[in-house]
Amino acid sequence: MTDRMDEDRFLRQAGRGKPMIRDTAQLLGANVQTYIKGRLGPLRRNAGVVDVWRQLLPNGLAAHCQISAIRGDVVEVEVDPGPYMHELRVLSTEIIDQLQRYCGRAQVRRLVLRPRREVITETEETI
Repeated sequence: MTDRMDEDRFLRQAGRGKPMIRDTAQLLGANVQTYIKGRLGPLRRNAGVVDVWRQLLPNGLAAHCQISAIRGDVVEVEVDPGPYMHELRVLSTEIIDQLQRYCGRAQVRRLVLRPRREVITETEETI
């Protein structure tokens, strides 16, 4: 019986001086819903840019470039180096005008072109 009393006394002393932990748990569903509501506007804006982007590019160029990020009014594009980069650079002003026309909410002002790190080339096996 004294062992049990010693244990109880020890546990009470161990708990002294430590702050009480408050129950701050929230329902996961509420947190997810809040997060989604905050991200829905930018998601819709950016999805519109991606859809219009695919329609604006000539078929030969579309296979060699891809949007990698949309940050504010800047659309970052990864492009295969060489003639594809040059062609997209030449068309960039026209593309920006069209994106502003069809995706006014996105307010695209600039394209940043980056060379694609992994160049996709066709081999005899894939042809």
